[in-house]
Amino acid sequence: TLYLPGKQKNELFRHSVEEKTQVFKDFLKALKVPEVDCIVAHSSGIYPALQLVLDPALKVKCQVFFNTGGHKATVTMKPYWFIWTCTYLYLNSFGRIFIQKAGRFIMKQILRTPIRNDNIDGIALLAVTMIFSQFWETKEVFIDIAKKKIPTLYCFSEDDKVVEKELTYQILSLLGASKANVNYYDEDGNMKNKGRDLPWLKLLSFKEGSHYVFRKHPEVCNEEVLQLLEQIKHPRQTCSKNNKSYVNASSKFT
Repeated sequence: TLYLPGKQKNELFRHSVEEKTQVFKDFLKALKVPEVDCIVAHSSGIYPALQLVLDPALKVKCQVFFNTGGHKATVTMKPYWFIWTCTYLYLNSFGRIFIQKAGRFIMKQILRTPIRNDNIDGIALLAVTMIFSQFWETKEVFIDIAKKKIPTLYCFSEDDKVVEKELTYQILSLLGASKANVNYYDEDGNMKNKGRDLPWLKLLSFKEGSHYVFRKHPEVCNEEVLQLLEQIKHPRQTCSKNNKSYVNASSKFT
């Protein structure tokens, strides 16, 4: 919804990163939950997730990223000025009618976007989310994540048409990683090349995972998430194993 429940209709809920973060914090507070084992984020969900992970009032033990956005506009948000204009049109009651009527034509003939256009309202709300996500401020946030070395699993796809791989590899650089640290999987979800895992960061790249890698390769993704949870449950034992495998893997590349 564009409106907060119980609020006047002139009080817009613009899906900003602050609003989304606060909704989740209020939810945890109501449940009296002071800490979270793991935060899982997909696509634009990365922006409130990063705020939660670095929130001093909330203890987050680990995090999982699936096909997440980054510190720059994704290919589906370009040209940015045009998407920005359409988004603000959609937030206006009259402009929304125009976008709903002309949206499919705009996406197919003008933007030539790979996103399915069978749900214009859903797509428009995705654009609203990105416009108000303040994605340009996350560069420093990714760097802070790397400094704090928060246990992280990052899964992405080489064929993602929503978040292009060029942007993803820029994010890896901000996290202090490189292609040498990536575990590569083929189209069937079989490991093709073992990367050098960092003590706090594991990177998985799938040749054919689409924008929903956890749906395309659930057997691999689910197992890796379970391993991460096991790591934070028994940090000493798991870290010892990881360090051993890291040393062995490093020797193969030297």
